[in-house]
Amino acid sequence: MITQPPPIKLSSLIGILGIAFVLLAGGCMRTVQPVLNEDQVYTDDSLAGKWVNKEDASAIEIQSAVADKSYAIAYTDKDGKKSNLIGRLGKIGDVMIVDITPPAPAEGENDDIGHAMMLPLHSLFIIRSTQPELTLATFDLDWVRKFMGEHPTELQRLETGNKEDMVISSSTADIQQFVTKHQRDPGALGKDAVFVRPPDAHPTK
Repeated sequence: MITQPPPIKLSSLIGILGIAFVLLAGGCMRTVQPVLNEDQVYTDDSLAGKWVNKEDASAIEIQSAVADKSYAIAYTDKDGKKSNLIGRLGKIGDVMIVDITPPAPAEGENDDIGHAMMLPLHSLFIIRSTQPELTLATFDLDWVRKFMGEHPTELQRLETGNKEDMVISSSTADIQQFVTKHQRDPGALGKDAVFVRPPDAHPTK
């Protein structure tokens, strides 16, 4: 049975869909609601520091967690384009998850009409391993589209006018149930993204 997420202001839904975090070739499943509950969030500062993708030389640099258990993440894609992100680490059962969001607007930007119309979407990544390599995976979007076509009541999708967009509006509880139920289904996850420490890497504080 689908549990309803908290109501979202309509003004917040306008223009929210330009957030991108493409660590993996197929993109990632984004959600309106957080992927993790507060009591599921924890920290592991062995993740701090720089990691480089084994395939395409994209990189992530993770700062040690702060008081609210969030990590500042600097992501550089293979073309050198940089993005600043916030990550929260947690577990859903025995599945290790990182919930990625954009950072809050810088001081002085809050009054900008564009920021007032944006909602910080959550991007869900499954962490397969943390040592000696950091291995991430996410749900394959083609698989999710096909699954939702065959099981239209299991998750709710936000209609954006773009059929290729995949923004899930289900509650945190329903998202977690979907993850634990289907993350081992054949074809459900895309190709792993494997990151390694560069030779000169040191933990970042």
